[in-house]
Parts: sequence; structure tokens; C-alpha cells
Amino acid sequence: MKKYYDAWDIPWNQYYDEINLIINENNYIYETDENSMFYHGKEREVISIGQIIIELGNYLYIGREEFFKLFDAYKKIYTIPNVDFVKRCFSDLMNLGFCQLLAHAIVDFIIMHFKEKDTFENAYVRGLTSIEEWCNYPINSMLVSLIGDLDPTRIMRKDYQPFDSCFLTHIIEVDHELYSICTQLDLYALINLDALYSRKTGIKVLQCNHCRSFFIQSHGNNTKWCKKCSDIDFCKKTNDEFYLIYRKCQKTMLQRSYRNTLGSWEYQEKYTTPWEDDIKSVINEYREKNDLSGFKVYLKETMKKYKP
Repeated sequence: MKKYYDAWDIPWNQYYDEINLIINENNYIYETDENSMFYHGKEREVISIGQIIIELGNYLYIGREEFFKLFDAYKKIYTIPNVDFVKRCFSDLMNLGFCQLLAHAIVDFIIMHFKEKDTFENAYVRGLTSIEEWCNYPINSMLVSLIGDLDPTRIMRKDYQPFDSCFLTHIIEVDHELYSICTQLDLYALINLDALYSRKTGIKVLQCNHCRSFFIQSHGNNTKWCKKCSDIDFCKKTNDEFYLIYRKCQKTMLQRSYRNTLGSWEYQEKYTTPWEDDIKSVINEYREKNDLSGFKVYLKETMKKYKP
């Protein structure tokens, strides 16, 4: 990573600023030196296996608008990357909900994608419609590379292809126990490691049928809804006929996205999400009129409208 930071005259120290990760049987431990740019009050952070994929998947697929807003703000503050940007972006990413390990790796990934003539003004551009256009801008290009290959529900499938990456592994002994410490890690390497250990430990990554967030199936929870939707939202609405018919149609729309040739993310972007927004904008009107039959007709018509 040093050469990427050096290109912007950002001091980077291998002993302080490099990602160091300890692999445990059931988790990872991220260690930070207090002298590092990425120190945030604690030297050790425990990350669950599967957490890397889940956090990235949820922000790339359903929460990226908050991520994009950061770069709208950075355009007004910075011209090119500097030390203040690195520290601010690291803190902002943690405020969004990323663990320290991922926040560190994403900042590194951003710096890697900034080239000699790039500025924050051309880092990210909204409203682009083609992959070719997206690849002309560093943040857009970064997101394309991730979104195109990181589908959390595919991690456990046999056809999953890992990202190209390499890193160093050191075996050390502490109190008669052997540990694997990984260094020179980047975001791709972290995704590969999490995919490897998720598969080895039998973790199952699922997508909520209601909010579409990704979650890990744990003992006792169902395979259709994340814990939040199961415990709160869904339970409150089970007697709402308008909601239930909408949910049934939403399930069909999601199944279409999994079976299409575009890829589930691109399909949901073009068809599923606009359809959901359309239905949410009118459902209360049909409720107030108690017009369930009319609502069913509207659902049927819009499901035809929002498809290839």
C-alpha cells in the first residue's frame, strides 16, 4: 500500500498503518497501533466470520446512497487525497456502521483507485447509465469492480470465483497456541478470507425477503426475513391484507432478479427497487379506500411494467 499513499505524499508506515489480522477458529482479530492513522481508541477489534461479506453486501446493494453522500461532501472539502481525508473517511465509514477493519480496508481501496490526474471533483459522478461510463471515474470504477463480483448469497455456492489477491501469512505461538497472522491485506484479500472461512464453517448468507438486507442464518431464525423484520416489522403487519398481498408480489419480483441474466443487483436496480417505490407511494391510498381488488389490479399491472 505504501506506493499508493506515497503517490499523494501521505505518510504511511508499514509497522503502524498496514492491516494486521489474526485468524481465530471462530473470528478474526484486527490489531491497530496507537501511532497509526487508523487508530480509533482501541488496539484490538473482534470481527465475526461472515461479517465482512455481510457489511459490504448491505452497503453495496441497499445502503450505498449513504456511501455516495460522503463523496458529495468530500468534493467541497478536498481537491486530492491527503492525511486529513484518510482520517475523516475512516471515521465517516465507521459512523455508517462499518467495523474498523473494513473502514481501514475501504480507505486503502479508495486510495488505490485514485490515479495521478484524479481529483475529488471527478472521483464520483452520479447519473451514469453504462459500465463504460462508470469506469472513467475512480469511485465509480471501484464500485463496479465490487458490485460485479461480490454477491453475498453466492459465497457458499460452488461456482463462486474469488477475487485475485495475495497476502502474507505468519504462524506464531502464544501461550502454546498457534495463530495465523495475515499481513499486506487489501479489501479483495479480506473478502476472499471471509468467503473461505464462511464456507469452511458452514455459514449460510441469506437475503431478507422484506428489506433485502443480507444476514447470516443462526440457530432458530427463519430463512426468509432478517431478525429485525421477523421480530418487529413483519409481526406488526401480518393482519394487513394490503401488506400481505404486496409481500407476496415482492417475493415474485425478487425471484425474478435471482433468475435473470443481468445479475441480481443490476436487475433489482432497474426493476425491483423502482417497483417497490411505486407500490409504497400508492398503498396507503388503496388502504384508505379499502380497495383491495383495485390494489391487486395495480400490483399486476406494475409487475408487468417493471420487467425486461
